[in-house]
Amino acid sequence: MRNCEVLSKARSDMPYPVARAVRAVQSATTLRDVYEGMLRGAEALTVVLGVVATTWAREYDVKTPQLADLGEAIVTGGASQGHWIQALASVGGPMSQHPQPVAGLSAALKRGKGGSGLIADLNELVQERNRWAHGAAPRNELEASDRLQMVLPVYERAMEKARFLAECPWILTSNSRYRRSEGDFQVHASRTMGDHPDFEQTTFISATPLADDVFYLHVGDDFIDMTPLVVMRQCPTCHQREVSYADRLDERQGVSLKTFDRGHVLFDRSLIEEVRALTHGVGRHSDTA
Repeated sequence: MRNCEVLSKARSDMPYPVARAVRAVQSATTLRDVYEGMLRGAEALTVVLGVVATTWAREYDVKTPQLADLGEAIVTGGASQGHWIQALASVGGPMSQHPQPVAGLSAALKRGKGGSGLIADLNELVQERNRWAHGAAPRNELEASDRLQMVLPVYERAMEKARFLAECPWILTSNSRYRRSEGDFQVHASRTMGDHPDFEQTTFISATPLADDVFYLHVGDDFIDMTPLVVMRQCPTCHQREVSYADRLDERQGVSLKTFDRGHVLFDRSLIEEVRALTHGVGRHSDTA
């Protein structure tokens, strides 16, 4: 695993949640840890792909039943990996006809012979996770080795097909300054790519204002707000800021966020209305009042 070129490349180039999970796989010291790390890595990859697809669809008012189902699941009890996968799969057709696509995503979703492809690989990894979760986890190193021989190639194949993620970086803004003479905005931000939590600092010019401390998906010339699907929040468990994603809505405590890195749960009431809007299956610019 440590010498796998696909995983090493993902660890250096992919969005932080995916890259960090790959790091855990490559750093594991036992085969059982590799196996469980791979399952967590597959979940991170699935959610990240779903987030990218859904963020893009919301920005460009692309509607599908599966996107609405994802929003409904988050609001009513929690989104499964299956919801994220179905939402991802549903944007392939619309994106292939769109003038501003996420480069490489539509091609990655195309099915091969016998239905093979990225979606099939993600579904196979979910099936393995369900097997593990329902009492069929490897009991020893030998069993872990046997299972890894079957599913690790699937994980590596999915990572290879998702390599386009390296070309649509996640940007976490710090602050911005209006340049009156030029009529644009100078933005200071972190490029949240690769496996190290000390993100690369960057400065760029934006034609439109960007909010502070918000994740943006950089697609072509556009910076797309990823809120409420992905946010940076203080984790009360590990006492540091963590990249987190919207998991479900709790009517009493607010939006339940799950940290990508450790799976810790935290709540944010400020995101309630934005998460509820996901059930409309429409873009952020539509009237949901």
